[in-house]
Amino acid sequence: QCPGCGISGMFLNMLQGDFEGAFRCNPVTFCLMPVLLALVGYLMYRYVSFGDQKVPKWMNTALIAVAVLYLVWGVIRNMPGLLI
Repeated sequence: QCPGCGISGMFLNMLQGDFEGAFRCNPVTFCLMPVLLALVGYLMYRYVSFGDQKVPKWMNTALIAVAVLYLVWGVIRNMPGLLI
């Protein structure tokens, strides 16, 4: 399975208020969603308030960390017997 498998089911469960089911569909995306929304919100705030379109260096580091987490998740979720 790819690291993103289960995202559609996660969103559908969230829309129905079933957050436990959403977590079971894709726990990494479920946990990182607030972080990603905060990063996007921060960029939107900077653009609207100051007209600044530059992405800060710390945000590049944060996005690389998110990408690494997804890669690790992709490996872990495909290791037989490791996850229930």
